[in-house]
Amino acid sequence: MSIQEQEIQSDTLILLEKFLAKGKWYFILVIGVLYWGSMTSLLVAGFQYFTSEIPFWQALKVALYIYPACGVLFGWTMWMQLNHRRDKLRGKSRP
Repeated sequence: MSIQEQEIQSDTLILLEKFLAKGKWYFILVIGVLYWGSMTSLLVAGFQYFTSEIPFWQALKVALYIYPACGVLFGWTMWMQLNHRRDKLRGKSRP
């Protein structure tokens, strides 16, 4: 492995540690529910507004129930992936 690759892996590991230091529930609630769930709700409501006759606020109301709830699963999945990637960079995981 070259020196550049080692530096990139070291930088990536530092960034992953920074993300994971905030905690599991912070990551799930903020990244999963707040960011992913809210942004997906806005996008879906916008698409429904332009492609069907449903009013935007009605579509947004329904989307804000569905996608933030799914954001919990998204956030948990991303948390697990980041932990696996960190362990892999540390050399602790199995292939």
